[in-house]
Amino acid sequence: MTSKDLATKSFRFLLFWAWLVFLSFLLFIFLHECAHGLGSKLEGISVSTGFNRVGDPGKRPSDPDFRSNHLISGQPTPGSVAGPLLNWFFALLFTALLFKKNISQKVSAIFGAVAISNSLLRFVPMTGFLIKALMGQLVIEDEVSWGFRGVFPDSFPMFLSEFKGFLPTRASIFLSNPSFYFWPAISFLIASICLFFAYKNLLIVYKSELKRPVNKVLFILMPVIIWPPLLFMINVLDNLVRINW
Repeated sequence: MTSKDLATKSFRFLLFWAWLVFLSFLLFIFLHECAHGLGSKLEGISVSTGFNRVGDPGKRPSDPDFRSNHLISGQPTPGSVAGPLLNWFFALLFTALLFKKNISQKVSAIFGAVAISNSLLRFVPMTGFLIKALMGQLVIEDEVSWGFRGVFPDSFPMFLSEFKGFLPTRASIFLSNPSFYFWPAISFLIASICLFFAYKNLLIVYKSELKRPVNKVLFILMPVIIWPPLLFMINVLDNLVRINW
């Protein structure tokens, strides 16, 4: 194969990979929110979900009172756990499927895109939380909220409007409690393991397409590259497509 043919093959693969990662993120971000909606319904709580945020039933993110009745339980509940649980499940499952023998390169790419997108949907927010925590700042994510009640057992559940006034004077108390980091650490660990093995496997499968260092870097960083247009799309869709549970 000539160098030109190899370059063309690499370009086609990277383009195919970009679309796979984009579509996988779009699908599983939506399913993550649907899982929150289904879990909330099982709790007997009515919410609306879209492509990015959970809100009050019948409300859209553009509404000023979109989350005025949003309840923070402060502990693991079906509604709060379902989203991350879905991402953990698909990250672990499709990372494991990558180790199956006799699967085609295209199937490996599909499995890898699902494993990596679901892993990053937990890895990125948990990394952001941990970095901010080192700086003394508290960032609210699904797994983070599960530890609230363990620190202040008599204060939760509470409405989001109350929580906004409650948090500023107590952030340092949360961050100084070791048990508060349990679920974020578990989520970070699962995501990190899946990312490591998924990328390791794919770099072997596509070693000819990723022979040049620049192609390897583009492959690894593709989720970052496609994120700006993806973020724009999910925010637009989040306001247009709402499901009331």
